[in-house]
Parts: sequence; structure tokens; C-alpha cells
Amino acid sequence: MGPERDIVHDAATKLRVMIVTVLGAGIVFLDTSVANVALPAIQRDLGISTALQQWVASGYLLTLSVLLLVGGRLADLFGRRFAFTTGLAAYSVLAVVAGFAPTGLVLVGARIAQGVAGALLVPTTLAIINATFPSNERGAAIGTWAAWSGITTILGPVLGGLVIDNLTWRYAFFISPLVAIVALALARGVPESRDEGAVRSIDYVGALLVCAALGGIVFALIQGPVVGWDAPEIVWAAVLGTALLPVLILYERTREHPIVPLDMFASRNLTVANVATFFVYAGLYGTFFYVSLYAQTALGASATIAGILFVPITVLLFFLSPYAGRLNDRYGPRWLMCFGPLGAAAGLVIASMTGFGQLWTVLVPGIIVFGIGLGFTVAPVTATAIGSAEERFSGAASGFNNAVSRIAGLLAIAVMGVVVVQLWQTGLSSAIDDAPSSARTALESVSDQAFVTPDTGGLPEEAASEVIAATNEASRTSFRSGMLLAALLVALGGLISAIWLRNPERTCDTTELACETAPSSQ
Repeated sequence: MGPERDIVHDAATKLRVMIVTVLGAGIVFLDTSVANVALPAIQRDLGISTALQQWVASGYLLTLSVLLLVGGRLADLFGRRFAFTTGLAAYSVLAVVAGFAPTGLVLVGARIAQGVAGALLVPTTLAIINATFPSNERGAAIGTWAAWSGITTILGPVLGGLVIDNLTWRYAFFISPLVAIVALALARGVPESRDEGAVRSIDYVGALLVCAALGGIVFALIQGPVVGWDAPEIVWAAVLGTALLPVLILYERTREHPIVPLDMFASRNLTVANVATFFVYAGLYGTFFYVSLYAQTALGASATIAGILFVPITVLLFFLSPYAGRLNDRYGPRWLMCFGPLGAAAGLVIASMTGFGQLWTVLVPGIIVFGIGLGFTVAPVTATAIGSAEERFSGAASGFNNAVSRIAGLLAIAVMGVVVVQLWQTGLSSAIDDAPSSARTALESVSDQAFVTPDTGGLPEEAASEVIAATNEASRTSFRSGMLLAALLVALGGLISAIWLRNPERTCDTTELACETAPSSQ
């Protein structure tokens, strides 16, 4: 790996960069959750079908996930500040279009286009941080970015709910343009940076292969649970996407200036950090999905309580991420990326033991332990995944890491869904075989609805008790297995980091007692 260029920026510039990048990424994270909250109101107002309603969310997620790598690399080639301001302006204009959308089709089209703009915007924020802060300050900077990003994510449902309840869902889409005006004004003082050695041309074939390969896989993961995994379009999308991945790699190896710079994977730490990212975020997203479902469906918690369950994670990320970033700068990422995920996995093991009536006594403590482990993981793993690449590849490295985390989440929800539903059905099937006919009908009615207790009204008391006991036991077993699977995934991220990650070499100025971290290329 070639040496990084010297980066010297004053404190005011660093503060401006931090504010601008937090606002830029924040509107994407905030807008994602705002849109999800607005879906019922959108459906009532525009009268759209369930399928079209689902595509308001999934169409955005599809383009955002697929194009992150391309967006990050374009920022490297044409300038990160330019890409940031372009993506931010486009995202805001499209948010206004979504807010004024007269029909469901226009709304879906605006959201799909917003995903494209978001794919240019999100990876560029971290690339700008990587290019502005010296290596011995990046961990703390990325920790601060992660902390405030978590706050914006949790603010989304709150702000969206207030706007929708008191005004209309259309105004919910106007939140991000208001924030973007401030970010764009401040962005004028952000230093420009790019891959100075690259030709300013686009590898169109490589970009097309990235879209086709990742698009097929992501489409299958998004739509598979909706239309069924054996649907022809899902099978063909998954097969096409998987088959094109090696084609993409072979093609990009022949290009002098590829859209996917494979040279960045010469860094051992970058590769290990992205593998760890995959497992940690797979467990994270799987946990979010199934804890919320179990809490509401099996434990009887309201939607508000289910949302509050994750507040401790956000609070812990806010306070621990900057501290973990500073520890990463001082001591290196290896043991943080080992013990952080292992601690998070321990929290999931505790949460897996949750039975009925134990939401506050078992589930919440488990989530808190999980949040502590996560707080010591996010900043180091992100800083390593981006900082281990040469500075000229910052955008591509950021885009790749973001894409890995999102695809890991989609894959985890799909795989955990298969495991949870299969164990749920297995648990019910044995009860169905032994149940009287009246109870058997009730149990069969929820065989494909994990954690759901059927209506026992009208059943004899003994049969109703059997139904409730059978569904309770099936719920506990399937949820426990799902959480243990999530714990295993997160723990694997920690073990992989401990075995293969290397702390970068550090050079110290003994007169100032300041240490500079040199990226490892092992």
C-alpha cells in the first residue's frame, strides 16, 4: 500500500466537516424511518395497494443498497465534496417530489430515485471524514459520526409521528430538505479531496455488473419473504446475481481504473473488518427485527414499548462510540473488535432466555448488555474498514462497507426467518398431533404466523389452555433459537477479528508524545 498524504486541517475545519457529514448522513437515516412510519397514512390518502405500499420502502432500499459501492467510487474519482453536495441536493429535491406525489407510482419513483442519491451521499460522508482527519484522530471522529447518526435514526419515528399526527404525511418528507439547506451552506467550507491518480472516467461496464450482481441478490432478499422464495422471479434474480459476482471480479481485474478497485483489498485489515462487519450487522439487524416481533406478538407489548426497547442501544452508542473511537486511535482496533462483539453476543444470549412476563427483567437487561458491546464495536470496525484503505480509495471503501452491512442485514432477516418459522411450525406440529380437534383447528390457523396466539374464544377451557401452552412453548423455543443464532453471528465477528486482525504499526513523536497510525497492508 502506498503512503497516505499528509493531512493538516485546523480545528474549525474539522468541526465543520463533522457537522456537515452528520447532517448529510442524518437526513438519510432519519428519512428512512420517517417514510416507514408514514406508510399507513400514505395508503389511506392515496389508496395504493399493499404491494405498491411495500415498494415505497423496498424500492428505496433496493437502489440504496445496490449503488453504495458505485456512489463511493464516483466520489473518489470526481471529488468527495462535489459528490456530497450533488447527492444532498438531489436527495432533497426528490424528497420534495415525494411529498407532493399525486399518485402511488410517482411516490415509488421518487423513492427509488432517492435511493440513488442516498447511495452517492452516505459513503461520501465517511470518505470526507477519512480524508480530513489524520489517522490518529479518525477513530474518535467516526465514533462521533456513528453516535449522532444513531440519534437521527431514533428521532425519525418520533418526528415523523408528530408531523403525521398533527399535519399530514406529506410534510414528513419536507424535514430532510430543511436540514439539507443548512448542510449545503456549511459544505462550502469543506475541503475537496479525490483520487488524484485516477482518470476521470467511469467504468460503465463495471458499474453495470455491480448493479446487476448486487441488484439480483438484494431484490431476491427483499422480495423473497413477500412473494415466496420459490417464486420464479426470486429464483432467477438470486441465480443471476450470484453468477455475475465472479464475472464482476474477473472483469474488474482487467481494468486500469475499475469501478471496484480490487487493489484496496490488499489490506488485510480492510478485508477482515468487512468480514467482521458482515457477521456483526447480520446479528444486529436480525435482533432488531425479531425482538420487536416477539415483544409485541408473544409478550403483548405495545408498538410504543417495542420501540422504547431499543432506546438503550441508541443511548449507549451515543456515549460509548466516541470513547471507543479514541481507544481505537490509541491502542488499535484488534481487541476492541474482539471483545465488543463477544460482549454483544453475551447480551443476546441473555435476551434469548426471555419467557412470558420477563420483558423488563430479562429481555431489557440483555438488550443493555448487547448495546454496551455494540458501543465498543461500531466505531472501531467502521474506522478500520475505511481507514485501512489507501486514502484515494476512501469512497469505495466506505461504499463497500455500507453495502456489506445492509446486505448482511437483509440476508440475516431472511435466514433467521426460515429458522424461526421452521422451529415454530415444528413446535406446533407435535402439539397439533396430540390436540383435540377443536384445539387442532386453532393451532393450524397460526402455523405460518410465528409467535401468534390464536383466538381461543369459543373453545372449551381445557382446549384453550392447551392451545395457549403450545403456542407459548413454540414461541419461547423459536425465539431462543433465533437469538442464539444472532449471538453466534455477532460472536463470529469478534473471533475473526481476534485471530486475523492486526493492530497497525504506530510511529510516535517523542517531543510531542503524539502517535500516528500507519495503515497495515498485511
